[in-house]
Amino acid sequence: MILLLRKIIIALVVIFFIAIVSYFGVIFVMGKMHPQVSSADAIIVLGAAHENMATQRALKGFELYRERKSGTLVLSGGKTTFPVSEAQYMKSVILRYASTTNASSASATNASSATNALHIILEEDSLNTYENLRNSKLKIPNAKSIIIVTDQFHIARSVLIAKSLGYQTVYWDSPDPSYLSVSSRFKYYISEMKAVVGESITNKAMCSSFIY
Repeated sequence: MILLLRKIIIALVVIFFIAIVSYFGVIFVMGKMHPQVSSADAIIVLGAAHENMATQRALKGFELYRERKSGTLVLSGGKTTFPVSEAQYMKSVILRYASTTNASSASATNASSATNALHIILEEDSLNTYENLRNSKLKIPNAKSIIIVTDQFHIARSVLIAKSLGYQTVYWDSPDPSYLSVSSRFKYYISEMKAVVGESITNKAMCSSFIY
C-alpha cells in the first residue's frame, strides 16, 4: 500500500513538472512569435504600472496603428502608480510622440490636425489583465479581431484570456524586449508562468482555450 502511494505521488510530481515545463514553453514560444497581420478591428494596448513598460507598449501600439493594421487603438489600464490612469498615461506618450514626428514633417497646423484625428479609445477601469480585455471588449463590442500589444512574457496569458472572453481572432505583438534587463525578463517570465497555471486552474474557459 505504501509502495503504491509512493508511486502515485511520484507520478503526480512528474505530471506537474511536465505541465510546468509545457506552460513555460508556451509562454516563451508565443512571446517570440509574431503572427502576420494584414488588418484587425482593433489594437488593444495593455497597460502597465511601470513607466518604461507602459511607454514601450504604447509606442508599439501606435506603430501598428500608423502602419494601418487597424483604425481603432484601445489603451487599457486603470489608475495604479501614475497620477492618472495607465490608459491616460499611454495616450500622453502617444500624443507627445505623434506631435514630435508630425511637426518634423509638416506645418504646425497640419501636425495638430493629424494628432487630433487619431482614433484612440481609453479604457480606464481595469486593474489586471482579465479586466483589461473584458473592459476593452465592452468599448468595442463589434470587434471580432484584435491585436494585443504587450510584452513578450505577457502575451500567452493575454491571448488565452482574450480567447476565453470570445474574441474570434486574436493576433499579438510586443515591443523590443531589450529595454528590460535579462534578469528582469527572467523574473517576469517566472511570474507569468505562475499566473498562467493559476488562472488555467480557476478559469475553465481559459483552460479550454489553452488546450484548443
